[in-house]
Amino acid sequence: MPHHAERAEHPVPLRVPLRCDAAVEVPDPLRRGTRGAARTRTTAIAQEAGWIWSIPLFERLGTGYVYASEYATPDEAERTLREFVGPAAENATANHIRMRIGRSERAWVKNCVAIGLSNGFVEPLESTGIFIIQNGIEQLVKNFPGGHEATDDQLRNTYNRQAAHVMDGLREFMVLHWYASGRADNQYWKDTKTREIPDGLAERLEQWKVKLPDQDSIYPHYHGFESYSYRAIILGLGGLPVQPLPVLGKLDGTAADREFQLVAEQAAALVEKMPSQYEYFAHLHGLPAARRKAGSAR
Repeated sequence: MPHHAERAEHPVPLRVPLRCDAAVEVPDPLRRGTRGAARTRTTAIAQEAGWIWSIPLFERLGTGYVYASEYATPDEAERTLREFVGPAAENATANHIRMRIGRSERAWVKNCVAIGLSNGFVEPLESTGIFIIQNGIEQLVKNFPGGHEATDDQLRNTYNRQAAHVMDGLREFMVLHWYASGRADNQYWKDTKTREIPDGLAERLEQWKVKLPDQDSIYPHYHGFESYSYRAIILGLGGLPVQPLPVLGKLDGTAADREFQLVAEQAAALVEKMPSQYEYFAHLHGLPAARRKAGSAR
């Protein structure tokens, strides 16, 4: 890099900061022959001051607790995580992580471009890190400078606007996760309902109470999430009072119910016919057939 390179600007608050700002993780060895060893999905399980992730890998489970340091100390968070993991965590060394939540005011300054975590970080609940890196690279290619000052300034401005929109849109989508939750059994969860939220999200929430999100009513700039993701969060968390469109009450749902039943039957048949997730990955790793079956649990 030329000697006159300048660093991208320090992260600034995302205007409405997300409270989870720390994490702790411990190794969680895979337990062969148990259902935990054959999980087919990543889980995020709510806790007293945040949430615990559990990511099934072939040889282990990636497990950690993302929490708000305002509501739990590192020792309390580590104790919660160890209790969640169980005996496998007894002799494991915990890794504590501090997270700086925010984004750069400008991701691209002169000839230095911040991409990925160097540009900013939001609540990791939706695992957007790789998306942010890929999007940053794609936008840099689209706006790559040509050595003409006036033109290059415009390209930098375009890049910075898009990078800011992505981070602000992700922030809004993450805030929705907490605000739309129906849980309110301690101060942490009560505060998620009363904390200030972005102005745009507040306006959209009022719309969604009478009409679930569509492409015209979500965050207006590209940020990687479609309207169906918003609907899934709102309906799944159950904390927002929403109602179906009036027109749906005038439609006959018989045909749709029949299609849903067909999908369920086809899925059940495939589960019986196809190998389990563990068997499939064991095959890719070259394990003999007997060991594939022994370690598998549907």
